[in-house]
Amino acid sequence: MRKKRKSGIGAFVLLVCAAVCVKALSSPGVVGRLKAIAFSEDKEVSSGGYPEAVQPSPDTEEHETAYFDPAEGSVAGSDATLYAIETTLLLEEDKPEPTQGFSDVSAFDPADFNIRNETSYAIDAAELLAQPLLISPDHSDDEPDVLIIHTHGCEAYAPTEQNMYEPSDPDRTEDRNFNVVRVGDEIERVLTQAGIKVVHERSLFDYPSYNGCYNRALERIEEILTEYPSIQIVLDIHRDALTGQDGMPYRSVTVVDGKECAQVLLVVGTGEGGLTHPYWKENLKLALQLERIMQVKYSGLTRRLNLRQQRFNQHATLGSLIVEIGCTGNTLEEALRTAGLFAQCAAEVILQAGQTGMP
Repeated sequence: MRKKRKSGIGAFVLLVCAAVCVKALSSPGVVGRLKAIAFSEDKEVSSGGYPEAVQPSPDTEEHETAYFDPAEGSVAGSDATLYAIETTLLLEEDKPEPTQGFSDVSAFDPADFNIRNETSYAIDAAELLAQPLLISPDHSDDEPDVLIIHTHGCEAYAPTEQNMYEPSDPDRTEDRNFNVVRVGDEIERVLTQAGIKVVHERSLFDYPSYNGCYNRALERIEEILTEYPSIQIVLDIHRDALTGQDGMPYRSVTVVDGKECAQVLLVVGTGEGGLTHPYWKENLKLALQLERIMQVKYSGLTRRLNLRQQRFNQHATLGSLIVEIGCTGNTLEEALRTAGLFAQCAAEVILQAGQTGMP
């Protein structure tokens, strides 16, 4: 039974206030550019996002909150674009459809990768891109290839006139019409139209308790993989939290075909945090393939790929990733546009992996 939700009016006013932090740039439609990104060691909900405190524990792997302080100036590699918050409507013609054929990525230079490496591991992107993926989905049968799941399913977006909701907690809602589960629906739609069979697990593992959500998600992942051993790719779809030191939410946006789209952040876990994860490089290879094709097809759609010490349940398969679609200040409309674009790129990678193991 869902608990009574509180009014979202205050949250909406707070989000609108973030618009004062932008400046004009010469690029068409661009209002401002985010110059500094730093990651706090605190949990995302440490400011009281949930009624019970989240205490660090060996079996809890949560995201950190991203903070932006305009006074800090430029940080090398920062690439998130900041826009004023506006209300837009996702029209039927805005929904991207899978493209025919595969994109030519031969001209892509791996030196263009700018990985945010929070581990001690040295990464050679060119070497990893030259290796084939070990995953090889079989698209000729009726068995699923991909699992979409949401460890933090309640994560939601900035409310708009078209998509106004009452948050169950700050920046979160149990209503699957407005949280990241809805974004997962759009990814499922585009992958399915591309001929890729998907299992979409729509449970909310972070409600009513945030503590232990990764453990609960892992239990469900293992159950689904037992039921569908054909699944080789697990996409854990999230919404990032990007706020100023004063708590103001920011919005990471790019423009594709004249429309504002939330940016994508791929997060790859490792075993450096102490949990067993011997094949994390296979996940990184998949992430690099996805990052490359997104940069080729939709320049500016991605933020810096993030390599982390935590495992994030990515040991479950050789093709497991966290995919952050947008930030706290992004709208659902922007996130849905990006979900379709990301799914187009993911479909190309998955279909090619099924054919050739992608060199």
